[in-house]
Amino acid sequence: METPVKPGFRVIRGPDWTYKNQDGGKGYAGTVLRLHDERQPHFPKLSVLVQWDNGDKGLYRAGHDQGYDLRIIDTANAVCHPKVWCDGCDIDEIRGMRWRCTECYAFDLCTTCYMNDEHDLSHVFTRVLSSDKTSKGPKMLPRSSSPRLALKGSFAGAKVVKHPQWHKRLESDKLLGTVVRHGQTLEDKVNVRAAVEFSSGRERVDLNKIFCTLPGSGGFVYAGHLANLGDLERVNEGDNVLITATPAELEELHKRRGLWKPDMTKTFLEKGYVLKRTNTGDFTVTFHDSQETFTMNSAALRKIHPLSLGQLVRISDDIEMVKRLQSGHGGWTAAMKQAIGTVGKVVEIDGSDIHVKIKGNHKFVFNSVNLTPERFRAPKPDVDIKEKLRGKF
Repeated sequence: METPVKPGFRVIRGPDWTYKNQDGGKGYAGTVLRLHDERQPHFPKLSVLVQWDNGDKGLYRAGHDQGYDLRIIDTANAVCHPKVWCDGCDIDEIRGMRWRCTECYAFDLCTTCYMNDEHDLSHVFTRVLSSDKTSKGPKMLPRSSSPRLALKGSFAGAKVVKHPQWHKRLESDKLLGTVVRHGQTLEDKVNVRAAVEFSSGRERVDLNKIFCTLPGSGGFVYAGHLANLGDLERVNEGDNVLITATPAELEELHKRRGLWKPDMTKTFLEKGYVLKRTNTGDFTVTFHDSQETFTMNSAALRKIHPLSLGQLVRISDDIEMVKRLQSGHGGWTAAMKQAIGTVGKVVEIDGSDIHVKIKGNHKFVFNSVNLTPERFRAPKPDVDIKEKLRGKF
């Protein structure tokens, strides 16, 4: 995922869900309330607190132990795509996820239009979460071959009740209401809101202050096309990858998704090629040596980036994974700790062994999968230069 997790994100259960119907059932929506807080020991890293539209709350994994319990249905104004309009509804600035057709020139849809089947269902789209115009995003399967899921919760038509902590005892006439409109205005920065008709009049209410007694319909979504909350999604169709999960980790990662096959244990530290993304968001990977093919959890994969001499690269900051992957590639030494998370320059390439020079003229050999190309944004043009160029084109 290319945008950080924030409070206000709307979510549904994800691929690693193990909490029965705590959310209200498959397709029920909830709102992210809080992220990991170091001051609370019961709140583990890479986890979030979610309040479901049915009123229940819970802690869920957003990468903790490589588990992804939630999928994002709405980023609640956290992402804006300037000067990119929706070719379905003509809204002049797409907010949230952007869906770009790979088969038509400059054709984009907002999430509502994409999920409502605008445009050719056989066309392949990419999902773009970042407002960075250079961001491509992962490819989806055609919608024509993907299952849809009904959304339920505090959407239009839902019967809702105010949470007890948000009303006074003498305001019983204001407790029950009906959602007449769902969504956020441009000025809503954190919580998604709903317009609710109470007996005393209409109010705009944060979704974490109400819960539904009778859910409303939020339409349909292609659940397998949604991003997993907290997933960095570094892998895409057509990538060369290395299996970095140990045999024990492979079993755990795939059993909970119903993908486990005992022969997967042989793929540890093997190179593979991503054939396609499945309609559940997993990846079909074929292996160069054995020619076997498995459907795999992306948490077990790491992309192998093509690198060249003189290129700037960033060394992974996951020190335990770096140590694991250094086996057979020069090994690990205590001195290499200073290079973790830093940027260096490729000075020699010997197959998968990459010689990198870092600040201080120190040189180390790293496994290529421990390195990612470093990206630098071009500096903004000087104002005076822009003024000089104005009117010349």
